Amino acid sequence: MFVIRLMLYAFMIVGAYLLLRRMLGASSRPKQTVAARPVSQLVQDPNCGVYLDVQEAVRRSVGNGQVFFCSQTCADAWMAKKRGA
Repeated sequence: MFVIRLMLYAFMIVGAYLLLRRMLGASSRPKQTVAARPVSQLVQDPNCGVYLDVQEAVRRSVGNGQVFFCSQTCADAWMAKKRGA
């Protein structure tokens, strides 16, 4: 009977400790947040399929419009495919 009572007290103490740790630990640690900047418009790179912000894209004029790329490498590869086709 003594062992059961001892185990019960041990579980209660551990439970109380974990509960207090969770309650106090959550408020004492600063939350790490990443400041999201607004995206004006997403465009898709026709060469690799990546979506990116239009303001960060590499632009090429094709015909009457513009084509947007994620990098100079993708732009050159797409232009080479277009010339070869």
